[in-house]
Amino acid sequence: MSRLRCLACLGSVALLALARSANGQMNELQLCNGGDGFFIYDDPSLGFPTGTFPPDHAGGNWIWKVFPAAALRVADGALSSHQIEWTGITVTLADTDWTTPPSFYDLIVTTGTSTGLGSGNIGPDFASPFLVFVSMGASSLGNPCSLPGNPFGCTGPCPPPGFIPHWVVELVVSGGPGPHGGFLFPADGATDLVTASFLPGGMTFVAGSPGQCGLGDYTLSDWHSGLVFGGGFGEKQAPTPNGFSPYGGYSFGGSQFAEYVDEVQDQPLQFASSMIEGRTTLDPPANPTLGTTGLGLSSLRAAVGGGTTGYGVKMIASAHVGQFGFVMGSFQPQLPDPGVTLLGMNVLIDLTDPVTSRTSAMWNGTLTPASHGGPPFDNGVVVLPTITMPSYVVGFTLNMQGFFFDPVTFTFDDTGTFQAQML
Repeated sequence: MSRLRCLACLGSVALLALARSANGQMNELQLCNGGDGFFIYDDPSLGFPTGTFPPDHAGGNWIWKVFPAAALRVADGALSSHQIEWTGITVTLADTDWTTPPSFYDLIVTTGTSTGLGSGNIGPDFASPFLVFVSMGASSLGNPCSLPGNPFGCTGPCPPPGFIPHWVVELVVSGGPGPHGGFLFPADGATDLVTASFLPGGMTFVAGSPGQCGLGDYTLSDWHSGLVFGGGFGEKQAPTPNGFSPYGGYSFGGSQFAEYVDEVQDQPLQFASSMIEGRTTLDPPANPTLGTTGLGLSSLRAAVGGGTTGYGVKMIASAHVGQFGFVMGSFQPQLPDPGVTLLGMNVLIDLTDPVTSRTSAMWNGTLTPASHGGPPFDNGVVVLPTITMPSYVVGFTLNMQGFFFDPVTFTFDDTGTFQAQML
Protein backbone atom coordinates (compact mmCIF):
# COMPACT_ATOMS: atom_id res chain seq x y z
CA MET A 1 0.00 0.00 0.00
CA SER A 2 1.09 3.57 -0.48
CA ARG A 3 -0.33 6.98 0.12
CA LEU A 4 -1.86 8.86 -2.77
CA ARG A 5 0.14 12.01 -3.33
CA CYS A 6 -2.04 15.02 -3.92
CA LEU A 7 0.35 16.29 -6.57
CA ALA A 8 -1.37 19.54 -7.44
CA CYS A 9 -3.17 20.33 -4.22
CA LEU A 10 -0.99 23.31 -3.44
CA GLY A 11 -2.62 26.61 -2.64
CA SER A 12 -2.13 29.80 -0.72
CA VAL A 13 -2.82 29.71 2.98
CA ALA A 14 -5.32 31.72 5.00
CA LEU A 15 -4.80 32.17 8.73
CA LEU A 16 -7.60 31.73 11.22
CA ALA A 17 -7.25 32.06 14.99
CA LEU A 18 -9.94 30.02 16.69
CA ALA A 19 -9.16 30.67 20.35
CA ARG A 20 -7.45 33.31 22.41
CA SER A 21 -6.08 33.29 25.92
CA ALA A 22 -4.93 36.35 27.79
CA ASN A 23 -2.13 34.63 29.68
CA GLY A 24 -0.98 31.90 27.32
CA GLN A 25 2.46 31.63 25.72
CA MET A 26 2.72 30.00 22.32
CA ASN A 27 6.37 29.46 21.43
CA GLU A 28 6.44 27.38 18.27
CA LEU A 29 8.63 24.36 17.60
CA GLN A 30 8.29 23.63 13.89
CA LEU A 31 10.73 20.83 13.03
CA CYS A 32 9.61 21.07 9.43
CA ASN A 33 10.91 23.01 6.46
CA GLY A 34 7.46 24.12 5.31
CA GLY A 35 4.54 22.15 3.87
CA ASP A 36 4.47 21.23 0.17
CA GLY A 37 1.18 19.36 -0.26
CA PHE A 38 -1.33 16.89 1.14
CA PHE A 39 -1.36 13.12 1.45
CA ILE A 40 -4.58 11.18 0.95
CA TYR A 41 -4.94 7.75 2.52
CA ASP A 42 -7.35 4.89 1.85
CA ASP A 43 -10.36 5.71 -0.32
CA PRO A 44 -12.71 5.45 1.43
CA SER A 45 -10.77 6.33 4.56
CA LEU A 46 -10.57 3.88 7.46
CA GLY A 47 -11.20 4.88 11.04
CA PHE A 48 -13.69 5.38 13.83
CA PRO A 49 -16.04 8.39 13.90
CA THR A 50 -14.54 11.61 15.21
CA GLY A 51 -14.66 11.79 19.01
CA THR A 52 -14.21 8.06 19.61
CA PHE A 53 -11.68 7.16 22.30
CA PRO A 54 -9.50 5.31 21.85
CA PRO A 55 -9.32 6.13 18.14
CA ASP A 56 -8.76 3.37 15.63
CA HIS A 57 -4.99 3.02 15.89
CA ALA A 58 -5.25 -0.75 15.28
CA GLY A 59 -7.05 -0.64 11.93
CA GLY A 60 -7.48 2.97 10.82
CA ASN A 61 -5.60 5.63 8.88
CA TRP A 62 -3.39 7.91 10.94
CA ILE A 63 -0.15 9.88 10.84
CA TRP A 64 2.42 10.59 13.50
CA LYS A 65 5.12 13.20 13.99
CA VAL A 66 7.95 13.15 16.53
CA PHE A 67 9.27 16.03 18.61
CA PRO A 68 12.34 14.22 19.91
CA ALA A 69 13.96 14.46 23.31
CA ALA A 70 16.92 16.13 21.61
CA ALA A 71 14.75 19.27 21.14
CA LEU A 72 12.88 19.30 24.45
CA ARG A 73 15.17 19.18 27.48
CA VAL A 74 14.52 22.07 29.88
CA ALA A 75 16.54 23.39 32.79
CA ASP A 76 13.55 23.17 35.13
CA GLY A 77 13.06 26.79 36.18
CA ALA A 78 9.36 26.88 37.09
CA LEU A 79 8.04 23.33 36.68
CA SER A 80 8.97 20.34 38.80
CA SER A 81 10.42 17.10 37.51
CA HIS A 82 11.76 18.70 34.33
CA GLN A 83 8.50 19.06 32.50
CA ILE A 84 7.50 21.15 29.52
CA GLU A 85 4.04 22.68 29.06
CA TRP A 86 2.32 22.09 25.72
CA THR A 87 0.05 25.07 25.01
CA GLY A 88 -0.99 24.89 21.35
CA ILE A 89 -0.87 23.29 17.93
CA THR A 90 -1.13 24.48 14.32
CA VAL A 91 -3.13 22.32 11.91
CA THR A 92 -4.03 22.68 8.24
CA LEU A 93 -7.63 21.92 7.38
CA ALA A 94 -8.82 21.38 3.80
CA ASP A 95 -11.95 19.85 2.32
CA THR A 96 -13.04 18.77 -1.15
CA ASP A 97 -16.68 19.62 -0.34
CA TRP A 98 -17.48 22.59 1.91
CA THR A 99 -21.26 21.99 1.84
CA THR A 100 -20.87 20.86 5.45
CA PRO A 101 -17.96 22.14 7.59
CA PRO A 102 -15.13 19.61 7.90
CA SER A 103 -14.19 18.06 11.22
CA PHE A 104 -10.69 18.29 12.60
CA TYR A 105 -8.78 15.03 12.82
CA ASP A 106 -8.73 13.67 16.37
CA LEU A 107 -5.32 14.01 18.01
CA ILE A 108 -3.31 12.08 20.56
CA VAL A 109 -0.28 13.74 22.11
CA THR A 110 1.86 11.31 24.06
CA THR A 111 5.39 10.18 24.83
CA GLY A 112 7.36 8.18 22.30
CA THR A 113 8.40 4.57 22.01
CA SER A 114 10.36 2.49 19.49
CA THR A 115 8.30 1.24 16.56
CA GLY A 116 10.78 -1.37 15.37
CA LEU A 117 10.44 -0.02 11.83
CA GLY A 118 14.16 0.64 11.41
CA SER A 119 16.48 3.68 11.52
CA GLY A 120 15.54 4.22 15.16
CA ASN A 121 11.98 5.18 14.19
CA ILE A 122 9.97 6.57 17.11
CA GLY A 123 6.20 6.28 17.38
CA PRO A 124 3.41 7.11 19.83
CA ASP A 125 3.10 5.24 23.13
CA PHE A 126 -0.62 4.59 23.44
CA ALA A 127 -0.15 3.18 26.96
CA SER A 128 1.71 6.23 28.28
CA PRO A 129 0.41 7.82 31.52
CA PHE A 130 1.05 11.21 29.86
CA LEU A 131 -1.32 10.56 26.93
CA VAL A 132 -3.70 13.42 26.02
CA PHE A 133 -6.63 12.90 23.64
CA VAL A 134 -7.97 15.95 21.81
CA SER A 135 -11.18 15.88 19.77
CA MET A 136 -12.18 19.25 18.32
CA GLY A 137 -15.10 17.97 16.27
CA ALA A 138 -16.71 20.01 13.51
CA SER A 139 -14.74 23.13 12.66
CA SER A 140 -17.63 25.50 11.89
CA LEU A 141 -15.38 26.98 9.22
CA GLY A 142 -16.80 28.28 5.98
CA ASN A 143 -15.53 27.67 2.47
CA PRO A 144 -12.29 29.65 1.98
CA CYS A 145 -13.49 30.33 -1.57
CA SER A 146 -16.07 32.69 -0.07
CA LEU A 147 -13.38 34.98 1.36
CA PRO A 148 -13.25 38.41 -0.31
CA GLY A 149 -10.24 38.38 -2.59
CA ASN A 150 -9.55 34.75 -1.64
CA PRO A 151 -6.03 33.52 -2.51
CA PHE A 152 -7.19 30.32 -4.23
CA GLY A 153 -8.50 31.74 -7.52
CA CYS A 154 -11.95 30.32 -6.87
CA THR A 155 -14.87 30.76 -9.22
CA GLY A 156 -17.92 30.31 -7.05
CA PRO A 157 -17.57 27.58 -4.40
CA CYS A 158 -14.86 25.61 -6.24
CA PRO A 159 -11.18 26.37 -6.81
CA PRO A 160 -9.41 25.90 -10.14
CA PRO A 161 -8.40 22.33 -11.02
CA GLY A 162 -5.43 21.19 -8.97
CA PHE A 163 -6.15 23.39 -5.94
CA ILE A 164 -7.90 22.61 -2.69
CA PRO A 165 -8.85 25.58 -0.47
CA HIS A 166 -7.74 25.27 3.13
CA TRP A 167 -7.31 27.06 6.43
CA VAL A 168 -4.27 27.11 8.68
CA VAL A 169 -5.64 27.03 12.21
CA GLU A 170 -3.64 27.79 15.34
CA LEU A 171 -5.33 26.36 18.42
CA VAL A 172 -4.77 27.17 22.09
CA VAL A 173 -4.84 24.28 24.54
CA SER A 174 -6.88 24.82 27.69
CA GLY A 175 -8.03 22.82 30.70
CA GLY A 176 -4.68 21.24 31.45
CA PRO A 177 -2.80 21.27 34.77
CA GLY A 178 0.02 23.55 33.57
CA PRO A 179 0.43 27.18 34.72
CA HIS A 180 -0.94 28.40 31.36
CA GLY A 181 -3.69 25.80 31.09
CA GLY A 182 -1.57 23.46 28.98
CA PHE A 183 -0.57 19.85 29.48
CA LEU A 184 2.71 18.71 31.04
CA PHE A 185 5.14 16.24 29.48
CA PRO A 186 8.62 15.07 30.52
CA ALA A 187 11.44 17.23 29.17
CA ASP A 188 14.38 15.39 30.69
CA GLY A 189 16.44 14.92 27.54
CA ALA A 190 15.44 11.26 27.32
CA THR A 191 11.69 11.35 26.56
CA ASP A 192 10.29 11.95 23.08
CA LEU A 193 6.94 13.65 22.40
CA VAL A 194 4.71 12.40 19.57
CA THR A 195 1.51 13.67 17.95
CA ALA A 196 -0.81 11.23 16.17
CA SER A 197 -3.60 12.49 13.86
CA PHE A 198 -6.51 10.14 13.11
CA LEU A 199 -8.62 10.28 9.95
CA PRO A 200 -12.35 9.69 10.40
CA GLY A 201 -13.62 6.73 8.41
CA GLY A 202 -15.81 6.80 5.34
CA MET A 203 -14.38 9.83 3.50
CA THR A 204 -14.15 9.51 -0.29
CA PHE A 205 -11.80 11.11 -2.82
CA VAL A 206 -12.49 10.09 -6.42
CA ALA A 207 -12.17 12.44 -9.36
CA GLY A 208 -15.53 13.00 -11.00
CA SER A 209 -17.44 11.59 -8.03
CA PRO A 210 -20.43 13.33 -6.45
CA GLY A 211 -19.72 16.32 -4.29
CA GLN A 212 -19.68 20.07 -4.52
CA CYS A 213 -16.56 20.15 -6.69
CA GLY A 214 -16.50 16.65 -8.16
CA LEU A 215 -13.86 15.26 -5.76
CA GLY A 216 -16.04 13.43 -3.27
CA ASP A 217 -16.05 14.63 0.33
CA TYR A 218 -12.60 14.19 1.86
CA THR A 219 -11.13 16.26 4.68
CA LEU A 220 -7.37 16.69 4.37
CA SER A 221 -5.23 17.64 7.34
CA ASP A 222 -1.94 15.90 6.60
CA TRP A 223 -0.06 18.94 5.24
CA HIS A 224 3.33 17.50 4.44
CA SER A 225 6.86 18.60 3.69
CA GLY A 226 8.64 16.40 1.21
CA LEU A 227 10.55 16.33 -2.06
CA VAL A 228 8.05 13.76 -3.34
CA PHE A 229 5.73 16.63 -4.22
CA GLY A 230 8.18 18.28 -6.58
CA GLY A 231 9.11 21.93 -6.40
CA GLY A 232 9.20 21.87 -2.59
CA PHE A 233 12.23 22.20 -0.40
CA GLY A 234 11.43 19.06 1.55
CA GLU A 235 13.57 17.73 4.34
CA LYS A 236 17.33 17.51 4.05
CA GLN A 237 18.25 15.33 7.02
CA ALA A 238 21.29 13.11 6.64
CA PRO A 239 20.55 9.76 4.97
CA THR A 240 19.97 6.58 6.93
CA PRO A 241 20.97 3.04 5.83
CA ASN A 242 17.43 2.13 4.72
CA GLY A 243 16.23 5.63 3.79
CA PHE A 244 13.69 5.93 6.61
CA SER A 245 13.36 8.72 9.13
CA PRO A 246 13.30 8.37 12.92
CA TYR A 247 10.76 11.19 13.20
CA GLY A 248 7.43 10.13 11.73
CA GLY A 249 5.24 7.55 10.04
CA TYR A 250 1.76 6.60 8.93
CA SER A 251 -0.74 3.75 9.18
CA PHE A 252 -2.88 1.90 6.62
CA GLY A 253 -5.52 -0.34 8.14
CA GLY A 254 -3.26 -1.73 10.86
CA SER A 255 0.06 -1.67 8.96
CA GLN A 256 2.55 1.01 10.00
CA PHE A 257 5.30 2.51 7.85
CA ALA A 258 8.14 4.89 8.69
CA GLU A 259 8.48 8.18 6.82
CA TYR A 260 11.29 8.62 4.31
CA VAL A 261 14.15 10.90 5.33
CA ASP A 262 12.96 13.69 3.02
CA GLU A 263 9.43 14.09 4.43
CA VAL A 264 7.58 14.97 7.62
CA GLN A 265 4.18 16.30 8.66
CA ASP A 266 3.97 20.09 8.92
CA GLN A 267 2.11 20.41 12.21
CA PRO A 268 4.02 22.56 14.71
CA LEU A 269 3.48 22.50 18.46
CA GLN A 270 3.58 25.49 20.81
CA PHE A 271 5.01 25.52 24.32
CA ALA A 272 5.02 27.90 27.26
CA SER A 273 8.80 27.55 27.55
CA SER A 274 11.16 29.57 25.37
CA MET A 275 12.46 27.39 22.56
CA ILE A 276 15.39 27.18 20.19
CA GLU A 277 15.48 25.30 16.90
CA GLY A 278 18.42 24.50 14.69
CA ARG A 279 18.58 25.52 11.05
CA THR A 280 20.85 24.46 8.21
CA THR A 281 21.88 25.78 4.84
CA LEU A 282 19.81 24.33 2.03
CA ASP A 283 20.33 24.12 -1.70
CA PRO A 284 19.03 26.59 -2.76
CA PRO A 285 20.21 28.36 0.38
CA ALA A 286 17.06 30.34 1.16
CA ASN A 287 13.45 29.28 1.52
CA PRO A 288 11.26 32.19 0.42
CA THR A 289 8.22 30.69 2.16
CA LEU A 290 9.92 30.75 5.56
CA GLY A 291 12.07 33.78 4.90
CA THR A 292 15.10 31.90 6.19
CA THR A 293 17.13 28.76 5.66
CA GLY A 294 15.95 25.28 6.57
CA LEU A 295 14.28 24.66 9.92
CA GLY A 296 13.42 21.05 9.17
CA LEU A 297 14.74 17.66 10.17
CA SER A 298 18.19 18.59 8.89
CA SER A 299 18.49 20.65 12.07
CA LEU A 300 18.44 17.39 14.07
CA ARG A 301 20.52 15.28 11.69
CA ALA A 302 22.77 17.62 9.72
CA ALA A 303 24.62 16.35 6.67
CA VAL A 304 28.01 18.05 7.06
CA GLY A 305 29.31 16.60 3.81
CA GLY A 306 32.65 18.03 2.80
CA GLY A 307 32.48 20.93 5.22
CA THR A 308 30.21 23.22 3.20
CA THR A 309 27.03 23.01 5.32
CA GLY A 310 26.19 25.92 7.58
CA TYR A 311 24.43 25.46 10.91
CA GLY A 312 22.51 28.21 12.66
CA VAL A 313 19.84 28.67 15.32
CA LYS A 314 16.42 30.26 15.66
CA MET A 315 15.25 31.54 19.06
CA ILE A 316 11.50 31.69 19.83
CA ALA A 317 10.33 33.43 23.00
CA SER A 318 7.16 35.51 23.14
CA ALA A 319 8.02 36.75 26.63
CA HIS A 320 11.40 38.14 25.57
CA VAL A 321 10.56 40.50 22.69
CA GLY A 322 13.05 43.37 22.66
CA GLN A 323 15.60 41.48 24.72
CA PHE A 324 19.08 40.42 23.70
CA GLY A 325 19.34 36.70 22.99
CA PHE A 326 22.38 34.53 22.47
CA VAL A 327 23.04 30.82 22.00
CA MET A 328 26.01 28.79 23.18
CA GLY A 329 27.03 25.62 21.36
CA SER A 330 29.32 22.88 22.57
CA PHE A 331 30.56 19.53 21.32
CA GLN A 332 30.93 18.35 24.93
CA PRO A 333 28.11 16.36 26.60
CA GLN A 334 25.40 18.31 28.36
CA LEU A 335 25.74 18.75 32.11
CA PRO A 336 23.62 16.62 34.44
CA ASP A 337 20.71 18.29 36.21
CA PRO A 338 20.49 20.92 37.50
CA GLY A 339 23.46 22.20 35.49
CA VAL A 340 25.38 25.25 36.64
CA THR A 341 23.49 28.17 38.18
CA LEU A 342 24.88 31.43 36.83
CA LEU A 343 23.24 34.87 37.07
CA GLY A 344 19.85 33.23 37.56
CA MET A 345 20.29 30.88 34.59
CA ASN A 346 20.41 27.10 34.68
CA VAL A 347 23.26 26.42 32.27
CA LEU A 348 23.25 22.90 30.82
CA ILE A 349 26.05 23.54 28.30
CA ASP A 350 29.64 22.78 29.28
CA LEU A 351 31.18 26.26 29.63
CA THR A 352 34.71 24.82 29.68
CA ASP A 353 34.39 24.09 25.96
CA PRO A 354 35.98 27.01 24.04
CA VAL A 355 33.37 26.49 21.31
CA THR A 356 30.77 28.14 23.59
CA SER A 357 32.39 31.57 23.32
CA ARG A 358 32.95 31.24 19.59
CA THR A 359 29.34 30.29 18.89
CA SER A 360 27.81 32.91 21.19
CA ALA A 361 29.91 35.56 19.44
CA MET A 362 28.08 34.65 16.21
CA TRP A 363 24.73 33.51 17.55
CA ASN A 364 23.26 36.62 19.14
CA GLY A 365 20.68 39.29 18.40
CA THR A 366 17.55 41.09 19.59
CA LEU A 367 14.21 39.27 19.52
CA THR A 368 11.63 41.01 17.37
CA PRO A 369 7.86 40.43 17.26
CA ALA A 370 6.50 37.97 14.71
CA SER A 371 2.77 38.40 14.11
CA HIS A 372 0.66 35.24 13.99
CA GLY A 373 -2.72 36.93 14.39
CA GLY A 374 -2.42 38.71 17.73
CA PRO A 375 -1.84 37.59 21.32
CA PRO A 376 -1.21 34.90 22.42
CA PHE A 377 -0.23 33.60 18.99
CA ASP A 378 2.48 36.17 18.25
CA ASN A 379 6.08 35.13 18.81
CA GLY A 380 9.30 36.83 19.63
CA VAL A 381 11.92 35.58 17.17
CA VAL A 382 15.53 36.07 16.20
CA VAL A 383 17.10 34.04 13.39
CA LEU A 384 20.82 33.69 13.93
CA PRO A 385 23.42 33.21 11.17
CA THR A 386 24.78 29.88 10.01
CA ILE A 387 28.32 28.81 10.90
CA THR A 388 30.05 26.49 8.43
CA MET A 389 30.67 23.10 10.02
CA PRO A 390 34.07 21.61 9.13
CA SER A 391 34.14 18.00 7.97
CA TYR A 392 36.09 16.83 11.04
CA VAL A 393 33.03 17.33 13.29
CA VAL A 394 31.26 14.41 11.60
CA GLY A 395 30.21 11.98 14.32
CA PHE A 396 29.94 14.66 17.00
CA THR A 397 26.80 16.00 18.66
CA LEU A 398 26.38 19.76 18.84
CA ASN A 399 24.60 20.76 22.05
CA MET A 400 23.00 24.23 22.18
CA GLN A 401 21.21 26.36 24.75
CA GLY A 402 19.84 29.88 24.46
CA PHE A 403 19.88 32.74 26.96
CA PHE A 404 18.20 36.15 27.25
CA PHE A 405 19.22 39.41 28.88
CA ASP A 406 16.58 41.94 29.95
CA PRO A 407 18.18 45.43 29.86
CA VAL A 408 15.39 46.86 32.02
CA THR A 409 15.61 44.47 34.96
CA PHE A 410 19.21 43.35 34.34
CA THR A 411 18.14 39.72 34.65
CA PHE A 412 18.91 36.65 32.58
CA ASP A 413 16.75 33.73 31.50
CA ASP A 414 17.39 30.46 29.66
CA THR A 415 15.82 28.20 27.06
CA GLY A 416 15.83 24.47 26.84
CA THR A 417 18.56 22.66 24.93
CA PHE A 418 18.73 21.45 21.34
CA GLN A 419 20.96 18.63 20.07
CA ALA A 420 22.11 18.17 16.50
CA GLN A 421 23.98 15.18 15.14
CA MET A 422 26.70 16.08 12.69
CA LEU A 423 26.58 13.33 10.05
